[in-house]
Amino acid sequence: MSDFDEEVKTALYVDKHRLDDELIKQAALYQRWSEQAAFADTERYSAKENLDLVTAEIDYAIRTNPTKYGFDSKLTEAAIKNKICTDERYIKANERIAKAREEYSVIMGVVESINHKKMALENLVKLYLSGYWCDPKTPRQITEEIANTVSKQITEDLNKNR
Repeated sequence: MSDFDEEVKTALYVDKHRLDDELIKQAALYQRWSEQAAFADTERYSAKENLDLVTAEIDYAIRTNPTKYGFDSKLTEAAIKNKICTDERYIKANERIAKAREEYSVIMGVVESINHKKMALENLVKLYLSGYWCDPKTPRQITEEIANTVSKQITEDLNKNR
């Protein structure tokens, strides 16, 4: 398991016996991962801008020196586009975009999971308040029967002693 996976697992873990601590940490946890999402979004945008720049540079280079790129005849837009797509700089820039998109998507998944953790915490608090983890309660009818039986027994014992 990678450090990232372990960090996410730890962030999403809920200790139902320490709900107060979990709720206190929730806002800071959300803030931390929201910042990570913002950084990943910036990287994604930067990678796209870099691809546009690389594309423009390769396009310019082809148009100013077509023979260097293997063009003997008149240049066409389709031929230039195809040549750009096979250039190593373009391929690397495109891979950077794919990596940035993946990272952003994964981090947004963590942010969404933290929202689910918040809902889980709220529901666990409701369960706690409703007595979910309390000892089982004796039904009222049985409690009344026991009280009546004990009362009768005490009354009988008192009457015997008079």
